[in-house]
Parts: sequence; structure tokens; C-alpha cells
Amino acid sequence: MLDSANSFKGSYTQDWYGLYIQDQIELPYHLHALAGVRYDSAQGSDNILGKVTSDEDYVSPRGGLLWHPMKWLSVYGSYTENFGPSSTLFRTDGLRLPPQTAQQWEAGVKTEFFDGRLSSTVSYFDLTKQNIRVAGTQAPLFLPRAAGEAESRGIEFELSGELLPGWNMIAAYAYTPFAKITKDNDSNGGLANTGKRLFLAPEHSGSLWNTYEFQTGSLQGLKFGAGVSGVDQRQGDADNSFQLPGYMTVGLLASYQMKIGKTKLTTQINADNLLDKGYYAGTNSGNFIAIGAPRSFMGSIRLEY
Repeated sequence: MLDSANSFKGSYTQDWYGLYIQDQIELPYHLHALAGVRYDSAQGSDNILGKVTSDEDYVSPRGGLLWHPMKWLSVYGSYTENFGPSSTLFRTDGLRLPPQTAQQWEAGVKTEFFDGRLSSTVSYFDLTKQNIRVAGTQAPLFLPRAAGEAESRGIEFELSGELLPGWNMIAAYAYTPFAKITKDNDSNGGLANTGKRLFLAPEHSGSLWNTYEFQTGSLQGLKFGAGVSGVDQRQGDADNSFQLPGYMTVGLLASYQMKIGKTKLTTQINADNLLDKGYYAGTNSGNFIAIGAPRSFMGSIRLEY
């Protein structure tokens, strides 16, 4: 039987508007520069109490520089900021949490071979976030709070291209050895988690997909594909008191493309989690764990004219 003392009813509305401007210019010596800025305005309202619960404005810049010394080689660096409005969702005490902000530095190398049919990117990233939502420790509702700051650093690799006529592949891998809560706002009640591993941040993650499309003959337009994706163990909460095991899922796809006059018709079916693997997709860092979706199928029909 549901205990009414542990339940609550809420109705919230959030209006979020954004405006951005960006420009890219070509400089001497094969240099390209990009600069931009975004303005966000977000307001949240409690529809039951009839009051504004958050009202925030934020300006976030971004910029980057790319050097293209050879046709097959590019070297780049970038900086960007991000903003996520605060939310009172799941808080019954009216406390307003601060907005989430983030800053990321990234540098990498891009290559292209065989007239652009095969490309790869290797990049290093340093991402810092403020006010990440974590669950509190006060039962039974475990009202969310904001952790002060978290940082993650790592390397990403991506390879994609057409290996043979009709055969395409895309592979991605991320290695994140450093992902920690670097500052914790609240040191009361055993809530200080500074130095702990950032929850839901795997050290290793990756995916591999291959597709083949018949180029000639009676099967022309028919495509098959298969892929795997997975992550290793992740921390389940900010205190690192439990872990979510790693998992790997398998997917398949089949599609057929044909022309009807000047119209292109594509039918496709996807099978996700083909082996019906049981896994945990994530948590709210407290009293809720999300179970991954079981085997599922989805079909689609697309017309282009």
C-alpha cells in the first residue's frame, strides 16, 4: 500500500529561449577560426503553487582554431561553455538549485584518406561541470541536491569510411581514466564526496557498426547492418557505494531503398538489444536504478521527393 507521507504531486513548466551568433573565417597559412556566443533565458514555474521557481540568464562563448596543412590532415583546438537551467522537480521544500554550467577544452587530429572515403579523429578533452544533480541522503524522498564541481579528462577515437564498394564501417572508443567530483558543496551529514569517481562515467566505452548495401543486380538497394556497443563498470552514486556492471548489446538493421518515379522510398527495420541482454542503463545517483530496454524492434518508412 502506498504511504501518502512518502508521496507528493507536482506540476512544473519550464520556458527556455536561446539566441546564438557564430562566424567562421579563413585565415592565411591554411588556418580557419570560429567564434560564437549564445544567450539563454530560462524560467521555471510551479503550476500548483502558482509561483516562479527559477529565473536565469546565461551567456556562453565558444571558439576554435583549425589548421589544415595538408589535404588529408587537420589539427584543431576548441573551447566551449554550456548551460542547463535549474530545476525544482522532485523537491518538495521549495529549495532552488543553482543552474548547471560546463566548460570544455578539446584538441585533436583529423585525417582523410582514399579521397575522403576513410576518415579518423583522435581527440583529447577536458570537461568541467558545476552543480551536477545528485541524490540527497534523507529518506524517504532523497531530495536532489547539487554537487559543486566535477571534471573528466580522456581520449576519444573515431574511424569511419567505405572499406569496399557498399561496405561501410564506423568505430568509436572513449577512454576516460579521470572522472572525479572535485568539489562538493555540502560537507554535512556525510555528503562530502570530493575525490570520488563521477557516477555513471565509464572508464572504457565504445561501439562498432558495419553495413553492406548491394550495388548492382536484383538486390540493388538492399542493405544489412550489424553492430555492438558497450560500456564497462560505472559508479552508481556520488558516494561510490555501489557499482553498475558493464554490458554490451548487439543490434541489427535491414533496409530497402527503391525509386518510384522521382520519389525515393526507404523501408527499414531495426532490432535493438538482439540478445535480450539484461543490464542497468543508469541511476539518479540515489534510490532509483533504470533497467535497460529489452529486445525491441522498430520499423520505419521514409519518402523523399
